[in-house]
Amino acid sequence: MNDRTDPAASDRPLADPAGSHPQPSATATATATALSVADAVEIAQTCTLAGRTDLIAGFLEAQSSPSKVRSQLLAAQAEASPEITSRIAPDAARPVASNPLIDAAKQIAAQSTKKEI
Repeated sequence: MNDRTDPAASDRPLADPAGSHPQPSATATATATALSVADAVEIAQTCTLAGRTDLIAGFLEAQSSPSKVRSQLLAAQAEASPEITSRIAPDAARPVASNPLIDAAKQIAAQSTKKEI
């Protein structure tokens, strides 16, 4: 009796009488392991936005995922940027600095209030 006559077996494939398992074709395997076109475009755009177009070919050749490319580019950007350091203590008092422009504006404002009175 064929497995297809059983209504519960409609979701099961027919048994292979020879017992051999079909091998995936070479193109099916290559398609499964290769990056999609959308992933390749995303990698190229990410590298371009980061200003590192020289890395596009290497990422595509290594078949890196877009998320891995983003993290590597961010790490490279962090390595290349200078460390931000502050030598001013957070609790330091604000120095009274004289700004010539503000001082002049205060003098003009004081003179104009004297003239009006």
